[in-house]
Amino acid sequence: MKIGIFISRDRGMADEAIDIQSLADSCQDCEVVRVFDDFFDAGDRQHLLKEVTDNALEAVVLAGNSPKRYENYLSGGRFLQELEDAGVNLNRIGFANIREQVAFCHKGDREIATKKAKALIDCEIAAVQRREPVATTGITPLRAVAILSTTLSAILAAERFLAAGFDVYVLERLESVRDLDEWREDIELSLSFVQTHPRAKFFYNCFITDISGWCGDYVVEFDSDSDSRELRVGGVVVAIGDDRNWTAMLQPLVQMDTDDTGLFRPRAPDSCSERTAEEGLVLVPDSESHSRSFASVVASTNSAVLTLQTLLSANEVRHRVVVTEVDEKRCGGCGTCVTACAFAASSIDDHRRVSVIDPKRCKGCGNCIAACPTGARDLATYPNHYIMHAIEVLARADISGGPRVLALLCNGCGYGAADIAGVLCEHSPRKGYSASVLPLRVECGGRVQSEHIVSAFEHGFDGVLVASCRANHCHNIVGHRDMAKRLNLARVTLRARGVDPDRLRVAEVSPDDGDDFIFQVNSFVEDLVGMKEVGPCPPM
Repeated sequence: MKIGIFISRDRGMADEAIDIQSLADSCQDCEVVRVFDDFFDAGDRQHLLKEVTDNALEAVVLAGNSPKRYENYLSGGRFLQELEDAGVNLNRIGFANIREQVAFCHKGDREIATKKAKALIDCEIAAVQRREPVATTGITPLRAVAILSTTLSAILAAERFLAAGFDVYVLERLESVRDLDEWREDIELSLSFVQTHPRAKFFYNCFITDISGWCGDYVVEFDSDSDSRELRVGGVVVAIGDDRNWTAMLQPLVQMDTDDTGLFRPRAPDSCSERTAEEGLVLVPDSESHSRSFASVVASTNSAVLTLQTLLSANEVRHRVVVTEVDEKRCGGCGTCVTACAFAASSIDDHRRVSVIDPKRCKGCGNCIAACPTGARDLATYPNHYIMHAIEVLARADISGGPRVLALLCNGCGYGAADIAGVLCEHSPRKGYSASVLPLRVECGGRVQSEHIVSAFEHGFDGVLVASCRANHCHNIVGHRDMAKRLNLARVTLRARGVDPDRLRVAEVSPDDGDDFIFQVNSFVEDLVGMKEVGPCPPM
């Protein structure tokens, strides 16, 4: 496989902690190794893409910014689309986060930081080598939207979608339009426009039972005035304001995180305040209850509308299929995957007595894979043989300075918290944690299996930290709960094999709380120092 390693100096910021040239020299086994000043510079980006096409690369590793930068920042995803257009399957793009999780955190020891950066690159090389290309399905987006609630933001969003030629369905859990008297003078014309428009339809007394599908083609099922109804729409606007009761009811359906006040919060509050984990589900953050001006509410609504309109105005929306086909020779049709899935994506084919999956419902969390007693299915983005190999790769890293900790970071909260921790370390040199804490990203805490934990101790790690979402905040609804059950079993296994089960710890973190991440990591490392030494866990 032709692999290109592209390393970013991050405009000199990475150079401050990492010997970039030495790092590049250590990767010479790959087809192409290049160092750039900044991946997001227009000239560097074009040069990088030219290297991909000229060398017919099949996989690339981007060693620089966090993958969250590509996911959460405006136009970040377009760079990945350009790489795909240049011939690289999206599942063979690796991200070695040497910026937030190395350079920012470990400026004190250049040699150690360079070794850690190399370990993360080696992990991503292993990832792109072991991931199969994923299929991409294209759909023509529907020019219709469902807008949840009749708040000020909801009415403004409905008006703008109608003006752009979309069909609009307004779903309200109350018996009528909400009290808008505070904004009556500002909203009166907009409300009458929406209420009388031929392409707008209101539904009251709604209880939403299911939202399934992909961006561009969702099915929204709900009960309204004792009748069951179903709508097909291209996207959904969540504009429920500070309605905590409705937030609690919707949260299992829309895969959005909630803040400490019980309200929905966006995926990236600072950069994309309307985006959520689901591309076609946009959020108008609660603004009306914080005494914001009418202009501020209009601005936040316009941002959400523009985001969704842009997606649904494209000729085609592409989606990746992230779960592999079931191995029918292994599958016993037991239905464990069905009960493990919070999104009703798994079912049993009654004729063949094997598990099947609906790709439009699957979120790629991997909880069903961890639950499967026969290993009949795997996750294309985080295949099990990659995770096992990555643990071995990280264990080989020659990094001293404290207990060696494998940090399994869930993509929903743990990884983001580690990124924010790095930013805090960059701005406050007194903050930080040991470079011997080695991160490995997994899609969800529910993806973590006992064999991953045991393997870490077999390969000489002193501790395993699973940084996951807080209870009731899991993006994958039941991932946190099921992870807790599996890790309890893992502790029993460790005890039976002579390993102190306290060497396995769960850190429940918020994706924007770097201070808490640093505190929990340092507390764990300190506790490990005080524990009785233990040799490698005997192999299973």
